[in-house]
Amino acid sequence: IVDLRTVLLSPGIESDEWYDLQGATGMKMSATGAVRIEMTYFLSEGDEALPDDDDDDDLDTDADQRLPNMLVGSIVRARGLYVQGKELPDSYASIRVSSGSGLHKSKTKVAKKNSSPHWDHQFRLPVSDGEENIILKVKDHGALRTN
Repeated sequence: IVDLRTVLLSPGIESDEWYDLQGATGMKMSATGAVRIEMTYFLSEGDEALPDDDDDDDLDTDADQRLPNMLVGSIVRARGLYVQGKELPDSYASIRVSSGSGLHKSKTKVAKKNSSPHWDHQFRLPVSDGEENIILKVKDHGALRTN
């Protein structure tokens, strides 16, 4: 869980932070690491600083369905990823936010056999007024496969 209060109080100013990963409830294997996220909060789409992103297939680009406030950023990279019992993880990250118009999410590509992946994945997520958290998950793609 990433606390957005600092980002929301500073619209238009980029935040660049490392977040330590925490084990998920019910997780059978222990995992460690950290992930770096750059993000900026924009109060409206009319803000000239809001970058155009016409090639983002993960999100709905219909302007009538967007909220006026946007969280724009990048899941840059991770470091020290370790999954108990596995040499190197096939990792990917996802970021999601629940807002007045539903659940919005974006996901990186899988970085195979890498404990320090560099994704540089761009995202744009609508954020409601008063939204305080986003959920960031880093998973091992190989843990989902059955052999």
